[in-house]
Amino acid sequence: MNSRLILLLAATVATPVFAQERVPQEDAQKAARILSESAAAQTDLAFKPAGDLDKPRGIKADEVGLIVIPESKLTSDALAKAGKEPVPVGQLWTRIATVAKDGAVTPNSKLRLVDVTVKDQTLRLQLYLLAVRRADGGKLELVVFAKDKEPLTRVALDGTDASAEFPIEINGRKTGEESGVVTLTLLGKHKAELPLMKQAD
Repeated sequence: MNSRLILLLAATVATPVFAQERVPQEDAQKAARILSESAAAQTDLAFKPAGDLDKPRGIKADEVGLIVIPESKLTSDALAKAGKEPVPVGQLWTRIATVAKDGAVTPNSKLRLVDVTVKDQTLRLQLYLLAVRRADGGKLELVVFAKDKEPLTRVALDGTDASAEFPIEINGRKTGEESGVVTLTLLGKHKAELPLMKQAD
C-alpha cells in the first residue's frame, strides 16, 4: 500500500471539502477495495452493499477527502421503479465531518464508526449507506443510513441534466467555518444535497 493511498484513506472525508480536486481514479479504486471489505465485515447493516469497485468517486482538498462507491446495480431503470422500500445506490465514507440532520451535528452514538487498518495504521471512519425511495406524494428522496437500520436522515432527490461520467458524481462547497454541503449526482439525472458538520468530540 503506497503512502499516497494511506493519506487518502486518512483523509476520507473530513471538514467540508472546498477548493476541491479529484482524487486520481486509480487511488480511488484502491481505497474503494479496502473500504468495501470493511463494509462487508459489518453484520447489522440496513442492507448488504455490493459496490462497483471500478467506479468510485473521490474529492479532496489538501489532506481532506471524500469517497463515494456506487452500487453495481445502480441503473436509471432501478430508480424509476423505486417504491416505498429503499433501493440501495451506494456507500459514503467520511472522517471528521458527519452528515448533519436538522441543522445539528449527529451524535457519535448515532454514527457507524468503522476501524480501517492500512499497514500499521488504524483509521476510524464513518460509513453511510445511501438508498433511494419514493416518498409520500411520489417524489424520489435520498435516504441515508448510519448506525441504525432506520434512516439517519433523508433529503429530496431533484431532477438535473448534468453530464456524468460515473454513476455517482460528487462535489462540495463550504457553508460555514465548520459546515458544508456535498452534492451527489446520480446517473446525471438526479441530485441530492447532504449537509455536513464537524464531528462531535
